[in-house]
Amino acid sequence: MRCDICIPAYNEELILEQSTKQVFDFCKTNLINIDWSIVLVINGSNDGSPELAQGLTKLDPKIKTVIFTEPGRGRALKKYWQQTIADIICYMDSDLAVDLEALPKLLAPLINQEADLVFGNRYDKKSFVERSLLRELSSRLYNLVARLILGHKQKDLQCGFKALSKTVFTKLAPKTNDPGWFFDTELILWANKFNLKTIGIPVNWRETRLGKRQSKVRLISATIDFLKHLLILRKELNNTVK
Repeated sequence: MRCDICIPAYNEELILEQSTKQVFDFCKTNLINIDWSIVLVINGSNDGSPELAQGLTKLDPKIKTVIFTEPGRGRALKKYWQQTIADIICYMDSDLAVDLEALPKLLAPLINQEADLVFGNRYDKKSFVERSLLRELSSRLYNLVARLILGHKQKDLQCGFKALSKTVFTKLAPKTNDPGWFFDTELILWANKFNLKTIGIPVNWRETRLGKRQSKVRLISATIDFLKHLLILRKELNNTVK
């Protein structure tokens, strides 16, 4: 069974090499029974990320790079996932905020055909989260409002640590159209709409784990933007027949 482990990156030249090597070393030791590849999904970067990523592919055939000129994590992941022949596709944030020890647990339910989509849940009782008070409050508010607007039960829509089967994504792809961060939410809620089995797993999550730079997400404006997207998504979900 083939698995693509995608690392989307936008202007990440400061951390991309360290993150890639860290993921590679972990996979080489811990995913010995999986045919895995690391795919650096460069989207719209205007720093040295594209050249750096291409250089990293020379380290090992299991490290690959795809470069898209337009920015947007959601857009880039969707384009790559539509062309890959992998059985399982997953992604993680380039700053490795989620501890890699959770990666085998993310993939196991898919390998064992126990789930269609698996995601990191930072609000699980077994999870450990370390981040600023502002980000904590903003995240909890967003997830609360999302549950009120859309009536779903998942507690963490936006964790950048998800995996699903290629077959499932083929079904979800026509509905996942956000080019940016809201793509994370679309994946889970459209999976719910189509009665697919989703599983949340506990994760250890630390803000800016590698300490190289702060998040690019502007919390207040992002929260307002998410609310607008939620209202549009609610209309689309209500108008779609399963």
